[in-house]
Amino acid sequence: MRIDEFNGSQQILMKNLKEFKKINGKVKKNLASQVESLVVIEGGTTIEDLH
Repeated sequence: MRIDEFNGSQQILMKNLKEFKKINGKVKKNLASQVESLVVIEGGTTIEDLH
């Protein structure tokens, strides 16, 4: 593999990694939001009310 081919492959890898991290962050935020909305205890009492 030549140096320019390696550099091209490395750039593609870094771009894909950056995109993955961006998508992963959005998924984590969305999941946290969904969990927060689902955490309801019987009688409508939320976790915050128990503190």
